[in-house]
Amino acid sequence: MLVVLRELKALGVKPVFGDEGATLFRRSEVLRSLNLDWNMAHGASGDKPNELSSVGTLTRTEGRMVAKARKTVLESGDWLTTAQIARMAGFGDSNLRSHPNKWKNDEQIFTVRHRGVDYFPRYALDGSIGCRPAKGLASVLSVFHGRKDDWGIAYWFASVNSFLGGKRPQDLLLDQPDRVIAAAEDEVTGVVHG
Repeated sequence: MLVVLRELKALGVKPVFGDEGATLFRRSEVLRSLNLDWNMAHGASGDKPNELSSVGTLTRTEGRMVAKARKTVLESGDWLTTAQIARMAGFGDSNLRSHPNKWKNDEQIFTVRHRGVDYFPRYALDGSIGCRPAKGLASVLSVFHGRKDDWGIAYWFASVNSFLGGKRPQDLLLDQPDRVIAAAEDEVTGVVHG
């Protein structure tokens, strides 16, 4: 608990103490400090609240869960900076960072932002085509557009998926992109009752 409090305070989030002395954090401050986007906080359409905006504060438990999830994703070792990608792909000094940033702007790849640095998913780069974004990734990102922010996409790729037989999407993206795209479509469709 103390680690979470320190982490949130390091992000500039000030705790609010509830009636019973429980530490709570203003949800808007935590969302802003964790770079969660408007869609994540307010629903995809921007006018209907979802479970994140239905309560005005994050409890210590919720803050701990968010911090733990992000730490797990980042510590997986599956993330590269723009400069690391440029070196791996052999880009010249004149355009060292331009290609990865163009891929991001063209929605061919996504990044997660942590402490002011954008990190690209290593598992989304195909070495057989010069460390370029995997062929199926843009389609997955299109499916999630407006439904998940970059961290939500990172969590989805890192999680085991029943649609994929208990495998993680990031482990199948390069070899079986069609299955990963179908799993993303299943994710946004959800359970259909008949």
